[in-house]
Amino acid sequence: MGLALVFDFFRKKRQQKALRNEDDKELFVRKYKAFQNILKNNNEVLMTMADMQEKATGGFLFDRAYINSSYQRVARGIKEIVNNLNILSDEKYKDLVIAYQKNDEAIRNTLSRKAAIPSTGYVLPLSEIGKDSSASTGGKLALLGELANVLGFSVPPGFIITTYAYETFIKHNKIDDILKEQTGKLNIRNYDELTAASQ
Repeated sequence: MGLALVFDFFRKKRQQKALRNEDDKELFVRKYKAFQNILKNNNEVLMTMADMQEKATGGFLFDRAYINSSYQRVARGIKEIVNNLNILSDEKYKDLVIAYQKNDEAIRNTLSRKAAIPSTGYVLPLSEIGKDSSASTGGKLALLGELANVLGFSVPPGFIITTYAYETFIKHNKIDDILKEQTGKLNIRNYDELTAASQ
């Protein structure tokens, strides 16, 4: 009877050790995967940021959709890095989650902010605009007005349909949601996408 108790005691010890070893193995695998995820996401974030830096040098045409999609990739990658860093360190970097959320919210607010459209007439003659009119007329036409009206260059007479007229038209006809949906994920360098969206 006493020998059976001794064997039972050692059998239970071996089982507990095996369970501990299994738990250690599980923990190691979990932390190793977290480390791999940190490396993978770090590389993706760095590649996206390098692409953004290259485009910002002026040699490329990019639009708001590119900026938004690039930021989405960067934000998603940083969030994964922070989460996996906490897995790796047993939650020692919880404050990074709060810092990430604050920065993410601030950046998203900035990206979603619309440029103010000044209240003007629907149509302005070219003779009334200059470089300060770009919010109403667009940059190119504002500079054309500046050439004619300030610098005295010979420019054919003309008129501009203002951004205020465009905004009023869109709101009056209730098509702003349709336009946002069509243009939200549009790649402006893809002719087929542009054609499909315009129809």
